[in-house]
Amino acid sequence: VIQKRVKIHGGPKAVSRQLNDFLSSLKTPTRIMPYSTVRSVSLVIDYKEKDESWSTVFSDPLPLATCLPLQIFDAIRAMCNLRSLTLIIDKLNERQESLFYGLLQNIKIQAEYLQISASDRITRRVLENSPQLQALHLPETIDITKFEPVVGRLRRLCAVVGPVKSSGRIQFPTINEVNLIRIASRYQNLEELVLHTVYENYGDEDSAVMFAFEKNFAKAINVFRSMPGLKRLAINIDEDTARTFGNTSVQEDRFYIDRLLRLATCLPRLVQIGITNDMDRYWTVTKTSYGELTIGRGAFSFQDVGFPESVNERFY
Repeated sequence: VIQKRVKIHGGPKAVSRQLNDFLSSLKTPTRIMPYSTVRSVSLVIDYKEKDESWSTVFSDPLPLATCLPLQIFDAIRAMCNLRSLTLIIDKLNERQESLFYGLLQNIKIQAEYLQISASDRITRRVLENSPQLQALHLPETIDITKFEPVVGRLRRLCAVVGPVKSSGRIQFPTINEVNLIRIASRYQNLEELVLHTVYENYGDEDSAVMFAFEKNFAKAINVFRSMPGLKRLAINIDEDTARTFGNTSVQEDRFYIDRLLRLATCLPRLVQIGITNDMDRYWTVTKTSYGELTIGRGAFSFQDVGFPESVNERFY
């Protein structure tokens, strides 16, 4: 029983040192304590065959006392205040994946934002064990429709909408009507939707591509209208498609701006809209509280995060 109030203050290192000294005076184990302060972390997990053990690289910064690292599974359990988790699991062979899958069985992940890069099997188990999940960012190799029964209520989603087979030669996965309908009906509470695409070589005449795109774009708008809570939307339209409407850089820029304004007009509830292409460029339109529209454009750098590329804002 602590008989008096203890004040701990200063910078992160000073606080960590004072906390360790205080816990040592109580003869309390300190290994697990620092992890409870972690709110955002990125983990890269690998398996070392030589040592037959899991190797983990933590993002910086973590509390000073993590110089006594826990095993990865104990560390995740100890992060009771975790809000943002990026989990990258390097390629595992069949035996390693089965082992990892089994070890995940009894782990509850408290994160509200999750970005994960792993096999479908591991991804499914992690999603099953994330009851607090509100925002999900999946890589371009994974189709969200595979995990519909697992993922529950989401406020934000960044994912791929894969093409539907037998829907014709010309397909625009990011605005595919069939899969968009599935997402819209499943995630009625979505406030933010960021859609990646799977690029394809259409190999058709420009007029055919233009007609197919406009048809799919109109259908996608109708689906977005059916999502009552949607406030922020980002889609991807590849440069080849844009250039079928005009070859010059000015014409390409006008193509993206016109589509932004069309979305803003047809979807008045949206306060921010973004379009990205496959050349790391983006166009955005933001609506003020007075209804005024502000247009932005630029190029992504390696460090760029957040809308319209991710959904991790304010989860730190």
